[in-house]
Amino acid sequence: MTTQSNQLRPQDLRIGNLVTVNLEGGGENRYFHITGIHQTIVPERSITYNVCIADLGEKLTRYSVFIEYIKPIPLTKEILLKCGFTKKHDSWYSNPVGNFLFGCDEIYKNRYDLHINNETGGIRLRIYYVNQLQNIVASLTDKELEVKL
Repeated sequence: MTTQSNQLRPQDLRIGNLVTVNLEGGGENRYFHITGIHQTIVPERSITYNVCIADLGEKLTRYSVFIEYIKPIPLTKEILLKCGFTKKHDSWYSNPVGNFLFGCDEIYKNRYDLHINNETGGIRLRIYYVNQLQNIVASLTDKELEVKL
């Protein structure tokens, strides 16, 4: 997911990602861990994906929902702090993970530039959601980003 669209695709998700669920009767104010993703053939929908999730507040409660009900969690300053980032100045937050220094700069409300640096150089990416940050950190460092929600 390189845009601000909140419609997730299977390739946007990894086991362990944090998401919310948009269901009638609640879910959008609760956080869930993804525990599995599998393809399903439904006659009236053709091919779709089911996402298995576990409620963070109720460790033993697990659900399976269609991917279109899964919604990303927007990045906020508060969530960056819960991801181990520390506020350095103004809108700049940083977190060293492995051999990388990850820095987030809020350029607009809930829109961040993620700066990734190591001894050989750096890059900058625009990110909007917690799962994007989790996936980037895991891909580069082989470590899961600890998020304390």
